[in-house]
Amino acid sequence: MKNPRGRMSNEQLLKISMIVSCMAALMIVALGTIFLRAKISHLSVAEMTTSLAYDKHYVFISGGASDSFWESVFEAAKEEGKKQHILVENLGEELGNDYSVNDYLRMAISSEVDGILVVPEDKETTTLLEEADQKGIPVITLLYDGVEGKRKSFVGINSVNLGKAYGEQIKKIEMPINKVTVLVDAEAESNNQNMICLGIKEVLEKEKITVETKAINRANAFSAEESIRNIILNPQKVTDVLVCLSAEDTQCAYQALVDYNRVGDIQIMGYYESDIILDAIAKNIIHSTIAIDTKQMGEKAIKALEDFNLKGRVNEYLSVNINVIDAENIDTYKVNTN
Repeated sequence: MKNPRGRMSNEQLLKISMIVSCMAALMIVALGTIFLRAKISHLSVAEMTTSLAYDKHYVFISGGASDSFWESVFEAAKEEGKKQHILVENLGEELGNDYSVNDYLRMAISSEVDGILVVPEDKETTTLLEEADQKGIPVITLLYDGVEGKRKSFVGINSVNLGKAYGEQIKKIEMPINKVTVLVDAEAESNNQNMICLGIKEVLEKEKITVETKAINRANAFSAEESIRNIILNPQKVTDVLVCLSAEDTQCAYQALVDYNRVGDIQIMGYYESDIILDAIAKNIIHSTIAIDTKQMGEKAIKALEDFNLKGRVNEYLSVNINVIDAENIDTYKVNTN
């Protein structure tokens, strides 16, 4: 209702704003779905010209298309898919980073793909997994389970055990440690990150070391870098150890230590084993890193979908190996993985 001057009330403006926002979101997802279907059609024709016929079409959704960790998992899944005549696509790579994990899920469900590999984002993901199940699309969750829903299996690691592995590495640091800061994703589902912190605290319980978390805002490409830089440049030295839970954070922390001449002041516990991270360990800039077997994760995820599609059942939890890499074993690790 208009007020006496004929102007719309704040409540009416708010309702209109919400309607417009919802319509915009629906349009974005619709356009993405159209693009995906067109892409599928185009790829099918292209692959037919190479005499390679795909029996199924799976999509990979990580929410971290530019992260080297997830690129490695996807490549392993893609190669395993080829062996079984399955087309595996990375939606983040195909459509860019303008969509959320849940947006990609909606597109995949609307496109009626044959299977979905996804890293859960939040509680809304649970609802979408229910929708996928109702449409007969099997879903495998990756790395962190975190959601209650109709996923067929989870391929990943035990978060508490991962935290304990970090804790054991922290105990090996040969300098006084008073505080440990775990860098967590401000937008990610918190339960798994909390379990990692719990694992760290269990190991360090008798060491009189404070363990805290620092939420990293990923609103844009530079926000995480800025947050990490601010921790490292704080003149009061707000932490002794940074525990990084992504390859990107690990590399940002390493670069900040080098750029601002703080090497040795703060120890870095890394994540993943990119060439940059391994080189930093060899130079004693990064103390150690925990490498999850990305090849094993990608392969097991595809095999899990195939097991379900062929047998109608699959193990609910499939674990993958982790390796701790530090200055003592880095040379051996490189030899064994090359």
